[in-house]
Amino acid sequence: MVRLIKNKLLFSLIFSFLYGSNSNNIKDQFSQTETYIKAMPNIGFRGEYKKYKNLLSQVIEKEKLYSNDYYAFYHGQHYAFFTLYELQKRLTPHMNACDEFEFLRIESELDKKYNGVKEFLKKNKQSYLDTFGNWLELQWLCYPKLLPFPNTYSNLDDTEPDIQKILLSVNLSFPGNLRWGASAFCHFADSVSFASHSPFIKKIIKQFDPNFYKNYEYIPFIDEYNENKEVKFCDLIFSEILSLADIFEKAGESGGLLLQIFIHKDIVDKYVYMSKDLGKPEKTLSPSKVIEKKYKDTLTKAQARIILNRDLFSKPNKKIKICKYHRFTSESLKIHKKILDDIVDRLFQNIHSRQFDSKEKRQVWLDNAIKKSVMNINTLRKYTSS
Repeated sequence: MVRLIKNKLLFSLIFSFLYGSNSNNIKDQFSQTETYIKAMPNIGFRGEYKKYKNLLSQVIEKEKLYSNDYYAFYHGQHYAFFTLYELQKRLTPHMNACDEFEFLRIESELDKKYNGVKEFLKKNKQSYLDTFGNWLELQWLCYPKLLPFPNTYSNLDDTEPDIQKILLSVNLSFPGNLRWGASAFCHFADSVSFASHSPFIKKIIKQFDPNFYKNYEYIPFIDEYNENKEVKFCDLIFSEILSLADIFEKAGESGGLLLQIFIHKDIVDKYVYMSKDLGKPEKTLSPSKVIEKKYKDTLTKAQARIILNRDLFSKPNKKIKICKYHRFTSESLKIHKKILDDIVDRLFQNIHSRQFDSKEKRQVWLDNAIKKSVMNINTLRKYTSS
């Protein structure tokens, strides 16, 4: 409690000094995140303001840098998505030169059915007849209690796999929505993602090498209990990548990945809409209206959904900039880079080795490749257990 009061006083003093206490023109004074902090200073980043102080200053600095042309949105993810993004960049040639662009979904997974918010909501809107039928059925079960009539988006649920591929849940400020759930900050701080990274990793590799999982060659393998087993090369590589993704779970490296997504003002209302839980639309759909008018209450509780359209997100696009933030140590990042580079090198070599003129040569390569996998997995186990 004392810490929260200190944070509140600290924020009040800073903003009073910089902007004065009597000014009403909030829109001209604060970035999106600063507006939230001004409205909700007692939140105090769950009482851990000092822990995120430097990160907060970086986030606000970027917001101000791009504020003339872009709006900012925030999405928190599990730390393992860092490995996923880095793997995808290395395996897809046109992704290598991207400084301010992250690939939020596998290219083949990106949807091309919906050309924007209007089309998405139109196709996912339930007819009034179906809505009335569902309500009547529930009313019959709950009689004599009178149920409120549901809206026509009552079936829209972005936890469903088919919808999850299309929508990205975001907040309009870094610490936004802390009291009401669906918070980018909480997902970042707790390293939480509703989507699992494992299927994405498999799809990235399959997109790079369509024949990767058709390889049924079994190789002798000694597991962590020193038992002799046989394993498929493709499965061992996958296990190695999963072990690498867990390197950031080491004690003292709490937290996941924060994505700061800047979308150009020219297109923001076409691809982003204000939403309630599960992706259901708000009455005011336009994020630009909410941000420009700086409705304090709306901005502090606000959620939005980004339509992950293939035309917009499949290749680097000047209309979108995505910045990554994390709290990983330089030591873990160094080990991560070294092992990931080694894995990627073997994935390329694996394709080449299928062309060897004899099975013996292929087997020699596989034996050496498996030794590297075992060595890397043991290195990662030692690091995470130390």
